Amino acid sequence: FSQYDFQFLKKINTIIGTRIDKYSEYDLVISPRLGIMYRPIDRWKFRMTWGKGFRAPSFMERFIDWNHIQYNYKVIGNPNLKPESSTGYTTGVEYYHPTTYQVSLMMYYNKIENPIVVYESNDEENLNTYHNIENAIYKGIEIQGRWSISNIWLSSWGLHIIDNRDNDGNLMPNTMPLSSYSRTSYKHPRNLWNVSMQIK
Repeated sequence: FSQYDFQFLKKINTIIGTRIDKYSEYDLVISPRLGIMYRPIDRWKFRMTWGKGFRAPSFMERFIDWNHIQYNYKVIGNPNLKPESSTGYTTGVEYYHPTTYQVSLMMYYNKIENPIVVYESNDEENLNTYHNIENAIYKGIEIQGRWSISNIWLSSWGLHIIDNRDNDGNLMPNTMPLSSYSRTSYKHPRNLWNVSMQIK
């Protein structure tokens, strides 16, 4: 893995990176990445990234053999799985105060080739295994905020809208289309203890 971070002009920061993967069963894979951050004025940041990714199937996805008798289902690996590859784009904006608050908005779009998914086998009841599908599109929006109410009180929150679909337009398994959280924490003035409450 290699990465180079440099400042292009006065208000633009650029990151160029490359990752190289070599597995005994696959060809050499090169995954480039490019990121740009633009700060036109104080307290504003605009970001854009582009990159490629690669994920080989895990050992468990290929070779697991697990019979969960208590819950009456089995999970069997698939040694013929293909690796996943992806191309992703993100864009975002952030507004911040150095000591008090921060708000950010990020949008992303990822196209995944040969994604690995879990499915229930048609050959045997209560048998789950893994297989590749042709492709999938993962896209979403994330909004997050942080507010330092005082030296001892801190609040943060977030909202995530996700739309992950396969090549037939069906929602991908384990996709949570809408989620949010809120967290408030209190820190003892002398750092002796702290307490927090989070709602999801």
